[in-house]
Amino acid sequence: MLILDDATLHIWRHDFATVSRWVPEPEACLAPDEHARAARLRSPEGRAAFVWTRAHLRVLLGAYLGCGPLDIAFEPGAYGKPRLAGSAEDRGLVFNVSHTGGAAALAFARDTALGVDIEAGRPHRDLERLAAFCLAPAELAVWQGLAPDARPAAFTRLWVCKEAFVKATGRGLALGLTQVVVDPVLDRYGGVPADYGPARDWRLNTWESMGYRMALAYRGPERTLRFFDCAVDGPGSGL
Repeated sequence: MLILDDATLHIWRHDFATVSRWVPEPEACLAPDEHARAARLRSPEGRAAFVWTRAHLRVLLGAYLGCGPLDIAFEPGAYGKPRLAGSAEDRGLVFNVSHTGGAAALAFARDTALGVDIEAGRPHRDLERLAAFCLAPAELAVWQGLAPDARPAAFTRLWVCKEAFVKATGRGLALGLTQVVVDPVLDRYGGVPADYGPARDWRLNTWESMGYRMALAYRGPERTLRFFDCAVDGPGSGL
């Protein structure tokens, strides 16, 4: 069983090759509605990403709660963001998931707003247009002042930080990425929408792993962050 206290956050990164070592039959971990959702996805890659990531989520939640993957039940929370359905004790465990290409990040904590994002470091076709769409004016000015070869990495960092925040709120892109301002150097938010309190109430962590940029956003006091990679860690690793 995995232990997670109120002062700690866990984040797991997997790629679909390594996670298959300890989730060998992901389809067997899914509920009927999840099988139906997977079947509706037209892209084979998108289907595989959904199946592997949802199976991984269920296995890890089961390890935290001491139950089987199919004992986990979800319900929509605020703005449709998935959360655990069940006892009050179970509801204290919160999670968020992001996947891109062949990798995923899954974050777990207790009693906080939590969001995670992972992006591959691939070039965007129209970076200038995308930057104008999602960066606040001050962010855009700083970004445009960078050397051209530094802009892609800087943009990806800003993007994952903003995505992590809007996912923590449950609002997603509907919140408006320009309303979330990220410090150009430090891991902190310079401004957030008024409905979500002062920016100083939010914590931000960013890092890179295996060619992916990730960000984790959560609300409240600083917590200890533990990072696990499925290439070496699994739910039976005694953490």
